[in-house]
Amino acid sequence: MRNSNQPLIWILRFVVSVLFIFSAYAKLHPSVYAFEHLLVVQNITNECFAPILARCIIAVEFFLGIAFLQNHYFKKFILPATALML
Repeated sequence: MRNSNQPLIWILRFVVSVLFIFSAYAKLHPSVYAFEHLLVVQNITNECFAPILARCIIAVEFFLGIAFLQNHYFKKFILPATALML
């Protein structure tokens, strides 16, 4: 039973990984300053902390996109971190 679902699981993991990487890329281009401004306008943070928070969110999204494709610490670390980002 486990082997029959394995290709589907890897396809879903790949799709989620690509979505996280694309999301990080989309926040970087054309400029990260637009994402910083969005954080300030939505009152998530102030203007002083916005650059740090914006870059941390982008870095975590990119990291999770890459980490989602590997098996180490998947259930202990990667899945909970992904749920927190969503």
